[in-house]
Amino acid sequence: MKLGLFDGPSGRILGAVIGNDVIDLAPHLPRSTPAEALGAVLALGDEDRIELAAAASAVVRARNPQPTVVALDSLTPAPPFAGNKILCQVVNYGAHSDEISIAAPRNPFLFYKPLSSLSGATDEVIAHAASAQLDYECELAVVIGEPGRNIPVEHAFDHVAGYTVMNDWSYRDLQFNARAPHLNGSFGRNWTKGKGLDSACALGPWIVTADEIADPYALALSTTVNGTVRQKAVTGDMLLTIPELIAEASLGMTLHTGDVIATGTPGGVCLGGDAFLAVGDQIVCEIDGIGRLSQRVVGDDGSYVRGITL
Repeated sequence: MKLGLFDGPSGRILGAVIGNDVIDLAPHLPRSTPAEALGAVLALGDEDRIELAAAASAVVRARNPQPTVVALDSLTPAPPFAGNKILCQVVNYGAHSDEISIAAPRNPFLFYKPLSSLSGATDEVIAHAASAQLDYECELAVVIGEPGRNIPVEHAFDHVAGYTVMNDWSYRDLQFNARAPHLNGSFGRNWTKGKGLDSACALGPWIVTADEIADPYALALSTTVNGTVRQKAVTGDMLLTIPELIAEASLGMTLHTGDVIATGTPGGVCLGGDAFLAVGDQIVCEIDGIGRLSQRVVGDDGSYVRGITL
């Protein structure tokens, strides 16, 4: 089942995507906000989730006018997020390690992206005035279903509800402390500012539940910039496995339903040698079997702004 949060004329809904239709799942779930409802579905056991998917399919097959069926192209995808943490693995593909001359870690090394950085699959990404080096990173993102702490590797997949696409947008000069390089020696790279600005975490366009993904290591991944292919890989090229990342992330820290773990990006990022992105560029990140993010870069003059609603 494809599960997504969508904005339309009647507000935000939780929907199941079937072909070119989106079925509003609200009638099939306890009364709650769309994000809470998404979390409830992600927490369901396999049998209950399959039953819900069958109910959604039955609505489409009925072919009657249904207020719960909305055309996909009439909606705007919102970030399909229902957790409280976004964790990202650093270098996890050999080609990416080679292009930036940074050795891939032998063990997981995870950093946070704040929830305020979330953006949807078609939202614009901001070339913030604070940075001159905007870069993309297409990644397979794992979505947690059943919560857990200290999860063993052998049980890790039991906690996976599904998968989505992430563009781990990066502001490289901030990441590498360009304004204060002396900080690198004592404190390391600035993951928070370099990866956490507004719009820097694109997720979507929906979550594909784990039962629909026969092999999460056999998914083709690509990124294009203005139609030119920049990244092309298979998720099986990742060095550390999904269970290893889940096991590390859960050590002493509960992974909650809806939490996201991004698995790293392959080679082909701007940092590897291409020019950094400019206002007007169109970046498409796609993973076969899941979906695509298509975002345009917009400018920001750095003016003082108050009262922003995220």
